[in-house]
Amino acid sequence: MADWPRAQALMDRLVTLPWAELLNRWAQAVNPGLAARARPRLRSYYWTVRQGEYARAGMFRRPQALAEVYPALCRHALEQFSSPQGLRFLGRRTNPRFNGEICSPYPRRGEGVCVKHRVEENSIKRYDKQGSLLRVETTLNHPSRFRVDRGVRRKGRKVKGWYPLRKGIVDLRRRVQLSRGANARDWQALAVVGDSQPAHRLLDPVSQPVKTPRRYRALQPIPPNRAVCLPPSCAENFTGKGSATATCGPPSPRRRKPIPASAAALLPTSLANSACCAPMDLSTASDEPTITVPRTKANSS
Repeated sequence: MADWPRAQALMDRLVTLPWAELLNRWAQAVNPGLAARARPRLRSYYWTVRQGEYARAGMFRRPQALAEVYPALCRHALEQFSSPQGLRFLGRRTNPRFNGEICSPYPRRGEGVCVKHRVEENSIKRYDKQGSLLRVETTLNHPSRFRVDRGVRRKGRKVKGWYPLRKGIVDLRRRVQLSRGANARDWQALAVVGDSQPAHRLLDPVSQPVKTPRRYRALQPIPPNRAVCLPPSCAENFTGKGSATATCGPPSPRRRKPIPASAAALLPTSLANSACCAPMDLSTASDEPTITVPRTKANSS
């Protein structure tokens, strides 16, 4: 698709179209008995929406990018999204008065894997389509489960309030509003899923200067002079320009600092003379003073 903003504008326009007028005009072209001059003239149709689907999709530039994150999204949905989350996505109340059925199937199909939450007759699902689209789709089969602010006639008087949603196209905008809210809540719940790829794959691109045509300096979230504070298990994952690589070796003499006399008195002479300051592991800290002797040295690449 060449013009995404234009395509989105066309989709948004469908909500505001005068559907009753358009459908009646098309019906008159098919059934002449509906024309204004027809004798006898038939009443126009009552247009309804039997099943309404509203989707929000995100397109990935590379299918491999979606394949890397989609298994984590499915696992998060299966492990974290229970019955209360399914009710919340569809705008239903989570209270003891609900006595309906909630189901979360996990079908595998040829076109992708789908995770679906069905609350009575309505549902919301997410799936990967054609390997490059991540789509969240809300389906309303029974709109009367929801409410709409409209006018009704009660005991011969016109009153206005929140009444069950109708299947007619007159409540089409309310359908779209409910579906948009459900899709947005689902996307927001999926946003907390972390990325399991190594940190250097995320940090290396932003550690490079950019020229477009003006030059912008690199961000360097972990500059080389600060990477020495990382433990070897963490620092060895950082590669590339603007990051650090940990190598084994003796501690650098330039960073050796004398330890306090009170702490040196607790250590043997040979160990106190070779010790240097290093970050303390707070998870194993105790009331007694301890000193950690580093065994690695970080070099700027």
